[in-house]
Amino acid sequence: MTDEEKLKGYIDEVREAICLDWKNLTTKNLTADQRKAIREHLNICNSTLKDLVERNRAASQKSKLENH
Repeated sequence: MTDEEKLKGYIDEVREAICLDWKNLTTKNLTADQRKAIREHLNICNSTLKDLVERNRAASQKSKLENH
């Protein structure tokens, strides 16, 4: 498995975690502390996703350069 393929897998996992967090936020029975924890987790996931996307772009560019 290439670095690019691994990164795509990680990206998919983080996207799924973000999706689940948003679904959980729509639950009406959450306490303020629970909502805060989910929002904090969303912030972490968003930062992670940005990092992974940037690393994926770099890996993709590197792969293209190596193939030429």
